[in-house]
Amino acid sequence: MKKTLLILVAIVFAVTACNKQTYVDGTYSVKYDAIDSHGWQAFVEFTLVEDAITEASYDYYDANMNLKSEDTAYQSRMSGIVGIGPADYTPMINANIKAATILPQFDSIDVVTGATHSCHTANELVKAGLDAAMDGEPTVIELVQPDPMVEE
Repeated sequence: MKKTLLILVAIVFAVTACNKQTYVDGTYSVKYDAIDSHGWQAFVEFTLVEDAITEASYDYYDANMNLKSEDTAYQSRMSGIVGIGPADYTPMINANIKAATILPQFDSIDVVTGATHSCHTANELVKAGLDAAMDGEPTVIELVQPDPMVEE
């Protein structure tokens, strides 16, 4: 009887430990603290529910708060140069963020061909948001805008 009780207690403990959340549910926003050398400020906002990203919005703003993914002139220029523009790759990056493995640790999102820099930026912003989510501080987090001379 004691042996059975000990086994049951061990099972309950194991199940309880497995169900413990790593991240605090909430919406997390991360952005760079300045506009980059190309005139854009990257940001991401995502929602965590039970250790899963359920919503994601990654994009860039210009000085007038216009979204890069909605800038038709920029889309046309980029599509002509690299074959893909922000209207094409932004939804893919957002889908990759929602599908990202975040446990036991964040695995970088898949790179979208033609948007390597934006994918690296998204990874940095999401990682910072997940770090904040461990403490449960759903607030706007600002990262220092990288120096363009040392960007990848």
